[in-house]
Amino acid sequence: MGPRGDFWRFAWANGITQLGTQVTVVALPLTAVLTLRAGAFQLGVLSAVQMAAFLVIGLPAGVWVDRWRRRPILVGADLVRGAALLTVPVAAWLGVLTMPHLYAVALVLGVGTVFFDVAQMSFLPAIVPKERLERANGRLEVTRQVSVLAGPGLGGWLVTAFTAAFALLADAVAYLASGLLLAGVRAGERPAAPAGRGRLRAEAGEGIGFVLRDPVLRRVAVGGALTRVALGVCAVGYPLYLVVDLGVDATRYGLLLSASAVGALAGAVLAARVTARHGIGPTLYGSARSPPPCNCPPWPPAPDGGCWPSRPPRPWRPPPGRSSTWPSSATASASPRSACWAASTPACAS
Repeated sequence: MGPRGDFWRFAWANGITQLGTQVTVVALPLTAVLTLRAGAFQLGVLSAVQMAAFLVIGLPAGVWVDRWRRRPILVGADLVRGAALLTVPVAAWLGVLTMPHLYAVALVLGVGTVFFDVAQMSFLPAIVPKERLERANGRLEVTRQVSVLAGPGLGGWLVTAFTAAFALLADAVAYLASGLLLAGVRAGERPAAPAGRGRLRAEAGEGIGFVLRDPVLRRVAVGGALTRVALGVCAVGYPLYLVVDLGVDATRYGLLLSASAVGALAGAVLAARVTARHGIGPTLYGSARSPPPCNCPPWPPAPDGGCWPSRPPRPWRPPPGRSSTWPSSATASASPRSACWAASTPACAS
């Protein structure tokens, strides 16, 4: 176990990283929408590229991390992600920022996050005694929730004050600062002994088989995958609908995303009480059923089968120094959403 100061370095690094990550949740898609005028397809690719890392290397990353020392992985992941994000404001300043550039940055962020998250979970027992592990996890979770609560609002304000591309500079600095803090952790750790290492495919197959054979784990895995799909759809729909269609500015957009953290904090407070009363299974089932109604259209179709009239969308204002012309493909994809609330009705489809 490491000295007591190691945990506080680790905790500060975790908090700084989480806060910066939430800034990127706001600033990266808004860089695509406001600076590069990306449409729905391009935003979808941006989200898919970042999530692809979890799908492609999520499982083998656990095996690889088990074979290496965790601290260098954590430091390297932070420094690489920080360097990747630094290229965005530089490219924007030089006027050479493109969507392929953002795709590459999103891919680097995804890969770095996979390795960081896996290594972080297995590194904590090396710096915290077993009897204090539960309390340490609780403190880290509080830090994460506070970051989720404050980060999007901060990101929205930074986008408003400095433009979306330059707001990413805050996350780049956060990653670099986190890497420096983690480099100062002195805790000793031991990777898996060579004799205990098996082939990567065999170890990964063993983990998959264990999950598939257990009915509870199988359902949890499927539910997690479907949740990821839904979050990916929201990552594309939210900025287009709120910022482009409804004219919500970046500050309010960030505050709207922060509102989800309020629900998360309430859930954390009530989780133990609800689980004790209803059981783990019903609690998981109920929590999975709660979000879908909240994402339904706010107005039903009109009685005559048409659409309820909606307020015309506010005119989109381009960033300073940019042309006011919006690509025709983005206009075509955005106009139906702002014309009617219920896009599934015959009147809206025509």
